[in-house]
Parts: sequence; structure tokens; C-alpha cells
Amino acid sequence: MSRNDHFSPARLICFRDKTLRTFALSSAYLILETQDADGYLGIYDQELRCRFESESGELWAKTTLLRGLLAYYEFTSDQKVWNAIVKAVDYVMTNYPIHQSNPFFA
Repeated sequence: MSRNDHFSPARLICFRDKTLRTFALSSAYLILETQDADGYLGIYDQELRCRFESESGELWAKTTLLRGLLAYYEFTSDQKVWNAIVKAVDYVMTNYPIHQSNPFFA
């Protein structure tokens, strides 16, 4: 059984409809075009990233974005998308070090 042979909500909702499928495929690549060389993938400008002084939605935004990219990867097995996800997670792990950062203030 291949990765794409199992039930997936993304397949049911999006990938059966050609218009939605085309939109999802092009959107994934548009998102990847915004990834910085260091792996950052998100909505914050350079000076606002990884700040721990007060609440922000940075990690929530990343979580939501990565969930969508993971769904895309699950359906397509697109290695380019997987590599971008890994690079983005590596960025988070480096810039939000355990015991030195607080996810509630990020």
C-alpha cells in the first residue's frame, strides 16, 4: 500500500475537485517561494521573529501553515514540500530552544 492509498480528508474535500486541486497545488508552491534561506516560513518580518517578551501568534501561524503543507505532502509525496517542511521545523527547533523559550510568548 502506498502513502496515497489510504483515506485522507484532503483527498475527499479538495483533490476530487479539479479547481480546488489546482488551487491547492499552486498555493503550496507559492508558499514555498516565501521560505527564507535559513528555513523561516511564516508571516513575521525579520525584526519580529523569535521574540519572547510578550504574546504573539508566530508559532500558531507556523503550526497552521505546516499542517496545510503536511496535508499536501501526504497526498502528493512531493519531496520539495517535505524538504521545506523539515527546514522550517529545524528553524523552529533552533530558534525556540527548549527550556530557554516560552511558546506562550512566541
